[in-house]
Amino acid sequence: MSIDGPINRIIGPLVAPNVATTTSLLEKLASGHKGRLRVDVPSEQKMFIETLMNSGFIVVNQPPIMVKNNDSIHKRNGHLFGIAAQIFG
Repeated sequence: MSIDGPINRIIGPLVAPNVATTTSLLEKLASGHKGRLRVDVPSEQKMFIETLMNSGFIVVNQPPIMVKNNDSIHKRNGHLFGIAAQIFG
């Protein structure tokens, strides 16, 4: 899924079994777009972040994750590579 915003094409969510498949999805969703791209990546996806940085992306922010009435967030299965950002509304 991707959407063209006033500043960036925002890509996400990205759910896939591995970095290679995720990278392929991202390339398809960005195909033909000449402007800026944004993808919000969970911090635990270090290999995907490195792949993005090697292709020209930069880390601009790391927003906090906040929970209430719980000590931690449940462990994920590792298949979430791009978050559907709050900007989608």
